[in-house]
Amino acid sequence: MTAKKTIVVVGYPKSGNTWTTGLVAQLLNCPVRGFLDEPENDEIAIEGSERISEYEVLKAHQPWPMLVRSPTPIHKIIYVVRDPRDIAVSGAHYFDFEKFKSFRDKFIDEKFAAMAETVCHGSSYPWCNVSWSQHVSGYLPELRGAFLVRYEDLLNNGKEQLKRMTLFLDVERSDQEIEECLAAQSFDAVRRKAIEQGDLRKQNFLRSGGGHQYLDSLTAEQTKAIELSCARGMQALGYLPAAVERNSSTTDFKASPRSISGVKFLLVRPQGGLNDMLCQLEKCCRYAEQAGRHVIVDTNYKHSNYFNDDFGKYFSSTQRKLFLSLEDAGEDIEAMSVFPGVLSGRVNSYTTDEKVPREPFVDSLSKDEISFDFSKRYPEQLIVHHQLGGGDLSLLSLLRLRLREDIKFELEKRLIEIGGDYMAVHVRHTDYRSDYSKILATLVARAPKRIFVATDNQSVVDTFKDSLKNTRVFTFASSLSEDGDPIHVTSEMGNDEVFVRNRDAILDLLMLAFACDLRLSKVSEWRGQEYLPQSSYSGFSMLAHNLRMSKPVLKHLLSPTRIRFGLD
Repeated sequence: MTAKKTIVVVGYPKSGNTWTTGLVAQLLNCPVRGFLDEPENDEIAIEGSERISEYEVLKAHQPWPMLVRSPTPIHKIIYVVRDPRDIAVSGAHYFDFEKFKSFRDKFIDEKFAAMAETVCHGSSYPWCNVSWSQHVSGYLPELRGAFLVRYEDLLNNGKEQLKRMTLFLDVERSDQEIEECLAAQSFDAVRRKAIEQGDLRKQNFLRSGGGHQYLDSLTAEQTKAIELSCARGMQALGYLPAAVERNSSTTDFKASPRSISGVKFLLVRPQGGLNDMLCQLEKCCRYAEQAGRHVIVDTNYKHSNYFNDDFGKYFSSTQRKLFLSLEDAGEDIEAMSVFPGVLSGRVNSYTTDEKVPREPFVDSLSKDEISFDFSKRYPEQLIVHHQLGGGDLSLLSLLRLRLREDIKFELEKRLIEIGGDYMAVHVRHTDYRSDYSKILATLVARAPKRIFVATDNQSVVDTFKDSLKNTRVFTFASSLSEDGDPIHVTSEMGNDEVFVRNRDAILDLLMLAFACDLRLSKVSEWRGQEYLPQSSYSGFSMLAHNLRMSKPVLKHLLSPTRIRFGLD
């Protein structure tokens, strides 16, 4: 007997998967067999068992890494997406929200709040253990050969969408056949059939099916939370307008003023590499806790040469008074009284002198240090700290953050690609130079099965690959230095390049922390300088070591996640 050509309709729960599955099966005049890889499950998406066809349709909610591991041979994939704000509404009406009680270690009694949290972060409910963004990012933008259809487009222009679908499925259907398909699978027709068959579960499953339901159901806070968490995917799919690029030749960006009576702010513009930035963040947060201030983190200041992107694209804040971008804070900081006073009227336009080793950043005009005395209190509404400096506080600052879902999902893909336990090594080899010959000689003698190399220099990767002939050598960063210039200092990079560079640095840190055996290369010289920093290891190396030894911090940063930890 010839095997069936299996069409899989996959999407995040409550995206219109069941309806789309029915449409595809009606279009092909073939049966819907149920849920992918669960032959014994109680699935409502089963119909047309009497239809004889070379095709069959299966419904699925699996994220991409799970879908590709399916033992079922898949002929074609149709990926259906829906506005995540409406998913939250639909899920709130359908799911037993009592099952959300274990979500994120706290009780959420209100069903819309539970579903909003689920869409943003994932939950313990079956097939909702990843966020909407994480699910979508697995299939976009390449779509991996799948056919993308928006639920809203099926509602509003079903005929055109089914015509597109026939081309993808390589079948021919007349306009009349397509119209008959839409009529047979309309909500009214399916509900009427469920009533006739006494199928109460299907009657309850089918609600209104309309769009923009969130306008009447979600609070403004819930809607905003979803839009912030899912912004990248929503913009790519047309559910939100594309982000407006800031033009450096125009006036400085100012959010709409949101006056908060009596609230004072600390604006931290942390400089340097990732470890330095996190140390400065923690230092400022500790001061703000004692001084009663809100903290605004600006890692995208236009007169800086380091991170040059909003921290909020990579992390979310777990603390109400910690904002990871100027835009998140929504404050007109130029209108505030400020310390240092020399920045008055130009908090968003000052420049700094070139950094001198062991000396602080200073304002180009006044030559004053851009910071404040951490042992004092200030009457000004805004105080500014624009400095670098490392240490061990970086690990603690991670307890104030969680990794964004798309970054987390990319981490999972990289761990899957390695495919098992691995050794890891970090070699800083641009402005700081490392003598990594002893580590490499040890690894050559040991010949590990897999090794992950985190470095800032392409020549290091080449050397490891040339020397470890019997070892699979992995590295994932795509913008390594070719000329010895440090990659954490921005040169002429576009926005996408900056995002990839920052994302890869964060993921390298986490990959080092997940290694079963970690080797760190000592810094032997600082190019162009007469002295070395106090530590014989780079700050990034020490942060990776500390994070690897502090699994609770790592687990908090990634929570909730499907990645296994230790005795998990």
